[in-house]
Amino acid sequence: LRIPSPEERSALSKAPWYRQTLRVGNAPFLVYLFVLSLFWAVYNQIFLTFPLYIQDFVNTSDAVVIAQSLSNGFTQFIAPVDTARLAEALRTLSVSQPEPVEAFRTLVQYQVRIPETELASGLAALSSGSASADTLASEWASKFRQVSPEYIIAFDFLSIVLFQYFISRWGENRPPFGMLILGTGMIGAAFVLGGVSHVVAFGGVLTIASVIVFAFGEMLASPKSQEYVASTSSPEQAAMFQGYYFVSIAIGYLLAGIMSGWAYGEIAVEMNQPFVMWALFAGLAVLAMFALALFNRYLALYMGATHIPSETRYD
Repeated sequence: LRIPSPEERSALSKAPWYRQTLRVGNAPFLVYLFVLSLFWAVYNQIFLTFPLYIQDFVNTSDAVVIAQSLSNGFTQFIAPVDTARLAEALRTLSVSQPEPVEAFRTLVQYQVRIPETELASGLAALSSGSASADTLASEWASKFRQVSPEYIIAFDFLSIVLFQYFISRWGENRPPFGMLILGTGMIGAAFVLGGVSHVVAFGGVLTIASVIVFAFGEMLASPKSQEYVASTSSPEQAAMFQGYYFVSIAIGYLLAGIMSGWAYGEIAVEMNQPFVMWALFAGLAVLAMFALALFNRYLALYMGATHIPSETRYD
């Protein structure tokens, strides 16, 4: 685990490229990229998996009540329900007569969360002709509307706009490694917090709170992950390493999609254990923290920096 000496690099560079042996220039940096790929894979679950989880499992009516206390227009904006499309869906369900669970899962896609007993009685009334789809759609849209998941996720971006400057000023002279570890831990904590939103009465508020906690973790970890590369690499290679740093983001995106599809389909939906899924993602965040700690302790010295500030070391 070392960087080739100047003499070795000079000798290698004299041979034609097609005769040069394929080699790893800096193995510790590759390890860092793979560890950081795990971080990005976990990070992206807030955008890939969390909206689906909110839609399918979380009752956000408490957030709707808060919005209604502010403004009806604001409520219509963050919790829109297309009653025409909902009425059409109700007509289809009244004909197909699916199981209540399947009907429920279908209708949550229209931003309404109707209790299964009321849903069953409503569909029965619709089938018998004693109720109209338009009337039911209007009534249920008023009583059971839900906040759109994308507006809850938007609290991440809002938090960054409002607080990134202050977080950056607070952390500008702090060691990048410590900030990276703290931010990763906060992302894992946000998943645990959000993972219980479906079993509490204030699920909407709790999901918003978890997204805000995630945003603070993101503001701490994301910038410092690049600064850490610069602080542990040689001046000659710092720019190149920071460029290759984005490979970890690409790998993380790829892994995130695979992880999201499998975990959501198999654990959250089939096993009906969404908290187990979020605990798994939080556990992967903890694993990334330990992997970063081990890297910082044993491999960071081999990244090429002539001097690593003492505060960057893990003790």
